[in-house]
Amino acid sequence: MLKICGLTRIEDALAARGADMLGVVLEPSSPRVGSLTLLRDIKSEVKVPAVAVRVSGSLEEMFDLARDADYLQIHRVLTNDELEALSSYEKRKILYVPADLKFLNYLKNACERGDLVLVDSPSKTSATDLKVAAVMLSECSKAGLAGGIGLDNLDSYLKLQPYFLDVSRGVEISPGVKDHRKLRELIRRVKG
Repeated sequence: MLKICGLTRIEDALAARGADMLGVVLEPSSPRVGSLTLLRDIKSEVKVPAVAVRVSGSLEEMFDLARDADYLQIHRVLTNDELEALSSYEKRKILYVPADLKFLNYLKNACERGDLVLVDSPSKTSATDLKVAAVMLSECSKAGLAGGIGLDNLDSYLKLQPYFLDVSRGVEISPGVKDHRKLRELIRRVKG
C-alpha cells in the first residue's frame, strides 16, 4: 500500500491517483498545512481514503477535526492514558511510532490500539534508520514506514516489506507542492 502525505492542492491529489491513501496535514504550524476543504475534495473527487494528520490537541479535538476523514493519523507519541482512551473512538487510526528501539514497547501498544502504525524517523531532518525499522516492522504486521523516502532510495525501503509506505517530501518541488512526474514514478514502482 502507498500513502501520499502533505497534500495542500487538489491538483496534486488528482495526480496521486493510484495511491491507496492521501494525507492532509491539519497542523497549523506545518509548512504542509492543508485544509478541511481539501480533505473533503479528496474524498469526493479522488475517491480514496483521506487521512487527517494531527500532532497537537486533545484526542477529542483531533477526532472532531478529523470527522470528515477516513483515518486520523496522530503523529506524536501518546501517553498511556491516551492509548487506553483510543478505544472509545470509532474513527480508524494511524499511530506514529518513532523509529528508535527504545520505543519497541510503545510500538506493541500502538499496534494493538491503532488500525495502522507508522514507523517514522524521530527527526524531521534525517531519514529513518532502516536497520531499526526492520526490527520494528517485524514486531507489528500492520506497520508502515516513512522518513526520507524518495525515488533514489525507494528500493531500500521496499525490501523491508512494510505494510505501507508513506511519502511526502520525497515527491515535492517545495513544501506541500508535489512533483507530478515523481508521483507517477513512485506509484508505478510501488504499485507495479
